Amino acid sequence: MEQGQASSSTRAHRRCLRWMLEEWQPKVPLPMLLAILVGISAGCAGLAAVLLLESARVRTVEMVRRYDDLCGSDTTCTVPFPIQHDMEAPINVYYGLTSFNQNTRLYTGTFGLCTNQLQAASSCSDAFHGNGTGGAIAFPEGLQPFSLMNDVFTISVTNVGGQTSPANTASDSITWANEADKFGTRGPAQGETLTIVRRNQAGAFVNVTMPNVNKDQAFQNWLKPAALPRFRKLFARVMESVVSGSTITITIGNHYEHPRPDGHKFLVLSTKSWMGTQNDGLGIAFAVLAGIYLLAGLTLGTLYLIGKHRSIQPVG
Repeated sequence: MEQGQASSSTRAHRRCLRWMLEEWQPKVPLPMLLAILVGISAGCAGLAAVLLLESARVRTVEMVRRYDDLCGSDTTCTVPFPIQHDMEAPINVYYGLTSFNQNTRLYTGTFGLCTNQLQAASSCSDAFHGNGTGGAIAFPEGLQPFSLMNDVFTISVTNVGGQTSPANTASDSITWANEADKFGTRGPAQGETLTIVRRNQAGAFVNVTMPNVNKDQAFQNWLKPAALPRFRKLFARVMESVVSGSTITITIGNHYEHPRPDGHKFLVLSTKSWMGTQNDGLGIAFAVLAGIYLLAGLTLGTLYLIGKHRSIQPVG
C-alpha cells in the first residue's frame, strides 16, 4: 500500500516538474492568445457592421427579360424595360444564355493561338479558311469565336416626358486590361484578309469583317469561358442615370441561333455598388466568424481562470 502511494506521488511530482520546465510550456502564453482571439473577433465584428450597413444603404436594381421568344429569326425587335426605381449610372447591360456549356475541353481546347497572335498566314498550320482553302483566314481560330453571340443591341432611353434619345453607352473598361494581349497588335499583312467567323440563324458559317479584335472588349468577354450552363456576359454600360417612370428600350438584331432547342436568350439591366449587388451574406458571414472567435476566447479564458491557481503538490 505504501509502495502504491509512493508511486502515485512520484508520478504527480514528475508531472509538476515537466510543467515547470521551459520546453514543456506553450510557445504563446495563454493571455496573449486570448488577446489575439478577442482582437480578431473585434475586427470581424467591425467589418461585418460596415458590410451590413452598406448593404442596407445600397439600392440595386436588376431586371431580366427573355427575348428569344419575342423575336423571330433574323428579325429586329424591341424589348422595353419600364423603370420602376431610380437607377444610378453606370447601368450594366448583359446578354445571357441558358443550356450553353462553355466550360468543356472540346470547346476551349480548339482555341488557335497562332492565328490569334496574328502571325503570318503561311506559318499557321491550323489556320481556318472561312471560304475553303485559299479563302479568308478566320480570326481567331476555334469553337469559342465560331460560336460568338452576334446579336446586335441598340439602347435608347425614353424619359418621363416621352422624349426618346440614344443612350449614352460605353463599351470599354468592361474587361481586364490584359485580355487584349492574347490577340497581339499586328494588323493583316499585305494579301491577308482576317475575318471573324460567325454562325447565322440557318446554322451556316458566314464571314463578317471584324477589325481591331484586340480592342473589342465585348468579344473578349465572350472568349472567357463561363463556369455554368446559364451565364451572362457584360456587353456595355449605360453611363447616365435613369429615373423612375422612364423606359430603357433595347432594339435587338436577332441573328444568333442557340445551338440547343431548349436554350434561351435573355437581357439583364443591373446596377451595382463597390461591393456588388445588395447582399447581406458577406456581412452575416463575418458576424458569425466574430462570434466563433469570441466564444473560443471566452472558453479559453474561463478554463484559464479555473485552472490558474491549481498546482500539483508532491506528497511528502
